[in-house]
Amino acid sequence: MLIEPAEPTDRAFIARTWAEALRKSPLYSWAPSSVYFQRIARRIDRLLDKSTVLVVRPSIDPGILMLDDGDEKLVSAWICAEPGSPGPLVHFLFVKQGYRRMGLARTLLRKLGWAPGRPIVCTAWTPVCESVGRYRLLFMPSFLEDKHSTATAA
Repeated sequence: MLIEPAEPTDRAFIARTWAEALRKSPLYSWAPSSVYFQRIARRIDRLLDKSTVLVVRPSIDPGILMLDDGDEKLVSAWICAEPGSPGPLVHFLFVKQGYRRMGLARTLLRKLGWAPGRPIVCTAWTPVCESVGRYRLLFMPSFLEDKHSTATAA
């Protein structure tokens, strides 16, 4: 597996998977799809512009990346977060279904400064978050505002 900063060609995939996954959140179930997708797209664009975005690419052999149907480099997982202390402020983390339970999420979190045993501060919540474990995720949607930083997210 190769972990690297997202490329501009990854952005559409990241934005699409983020918006589709977050749509399943009970926080947005009330919103009509047309309103939801328009507004969430603006938020996602803003967060992608200001945050660190890393992707995981599966490799066949060292240095050779698998290609998907669109001839773009395949992304098996990605994270959008703001590194900080005591750990990253995670806006979203996504792992494709076939790559789950392989430690990719933990690897991405560690790459941005998270340490095992520490809670993970996040600004989004989906049904998948329910399976992470009690007291491991701290949902802090107010941290979407620029006045907050990860330094205050102890």
